[in-house]
Formats: sequence, structure tokens, C-alpha cells
Amino acid sequence: MGLPSYSGVSNVSMEGKALEKVALACKLLNCHENFTLRPLIAHKRNDIVPAAIRTETRILARLRVASGFVISAIGAGSMLCAAVHADDTGVYIGGNFGRDRSSYDTGLFDQQYQSEAAASGDTLGLTGRSIKRGSYVWWSEVGYYFTPYIALEADYLHLGDLKYRSTGQLNIDGDEKSTSTSGQVTSRGPALALMGRLPLTNSIEIDLRLGDYIGKTVYDNDITINAQSAALDASRTNSSLLAGAGVAYTFAGHWSVQLDYLRVQKTGDSATNGKFSVNLATAGISVTF
Repeated sequence: MGLPSYSGVSNVSMEGKALEKVALACKLLNCHENFTLRPLIAHKRNDIVPAAIRTETRILARLRVASGFVISAIGAGSMLCAAVHADDTGVYIGGNFGRDRSSYDTGLFDQQYQSEAAASGDTLGLTGRSIKRGSYVWWSEVGYYFTPYIALEADYLHLGDLKYRSTGQLNIDGDEKSTSTSGQVTSRGPALALMGRLPLTNSIEIDLRLGDYIGKTVYDNDITINAQSAALDASRTNSSLLAGAGVAYTFAGHWSVQLDYLRVQKTGDSATNGKFSVNLATAGISVTF
């Protein structure tokens, strides 16, 4: 029996190629149509064309929906980022509170303690020491973001108090007497820093600071020897490196909560009240206008 012949065989061949492309697209898009390509000569045009057209229509519809979603998401994200960045310039103020730890060398207290005893012709032997290197700290900030990523910031820092206490035995002409000393070191002052911001998302960012701390360090040492008291104090203002890093979360448009680590490098004075560094860990809140 001879094979049936159809007019317009070239059209069938073109539709066969189209059907192959539709089947491939279905495979890539994980369509549920089960396409099996057979020689077109075994089918009639009216069996193939409607199925191909229906499947191609469904695929094109899916592609239109997917591409529309992607384009909309990209457009919305771009507009949101642009709006957030545009709002991130301007003046901001904030306050921070936390704890610090000082690297102060308390040997200066001991030297003064023993020198005071020697000046009286006595011999001093230390029997106990206690040091409180950590304390509560606070600092305030006001700055201006002249771009969404860089700001100039003025701060005022109170670096807390280091407290030291020691006890000893004082030998006065063979007579042993108890004696003690109580010392405290504080540092506070303004700072000027360059602030850099690295956004991670629309609401989370990393902050970096680098600046100069102009701190006034005050040293107080109260010594009691043989029922007599002596107060030794000194203060010195000097410039120190200020560096820090933190993370901030923005909410309600212009408000931010932040966690920061700051280090003040070598404040104080070696000749008078001792030179030391301070590490701070703080939490705070700020608002941008």
C-alpha cells in the first residue's frame, strides 16, 4: 500500500521544526506535556498543528509572566535602593553607652607610693593590690553625610574610670604600721573622625571610623601613711588615634541602632599620668535628618 501524499509538504516540514523547538522548550521549562516526535509523514497536519500551537502558547505565556516578574523586581529594587541612598545624606546625631577596658600600667601608682614613704625615711612593703580596668563609658556623635557613604563626624567621649587600690606595711623605726593608697585615672574629650559606610542590604550596614581623639587624662592618687594623707594628681591633654568599626540597622526610615567597637591608642602622658590605650564596646541609637 502506498504512502499517502499531502499537498504543502514543505509547510509540514516547517511545522515539524517548530514542534521540535517547542518540545525542547518544554523540556527546559519542565512542562508536563509528553511530547514524542514521530515522522510527520505518519500524521496529518490537523493532528499536529493544534497541539503545537497550544503548547507554544502556554510556553510563551509562562515566559511572559516570568520575564515580567524579573523586570518588575529589578525596577522596584533599583527605585528602592535609589530612594534609600537619596535619604541617607544629611545631618545625624546619636548617643552610645557601653563598657571599656584600659591597658593602664598601675606601676606608676606603686612608684609614687614607695617614693612617698622613702621621702619620710620609711620602708614600704606592698601586701595587696586590686585593679578595676573596666568601667561604663558613653559617647555622643553628630555628623554630616555629604554622600550616602562618607561622613564627617564630631564626637565627645567619656572613657570611664580605672580604679586601683593597694595596701602595705610601713616600717617606721622598727614599728610596723598599715598603709593604703587609692588611685583613679579618667579620660574624656572631643574627637573628629571620618566615617565610612558600607551597605550590606537596604537596612544593614557596616560602619568604619578613623579620627583624632583630643583627650584630657586626669590622674588622682590618694596615699595614707602613718595617719597622714597625701593627694597626688596630674592632668594632661594630648592627641591620640581613634579607630573603630561597627554594624548598624536602620528602621522607620531615619532611625538606626548600632553596635560599635572603638579603640583609643596611647592617650595620656608617660611623664606625668601614664600612657595607655582603651578599648570600648558600645550600643547606641542615632537619627538622620
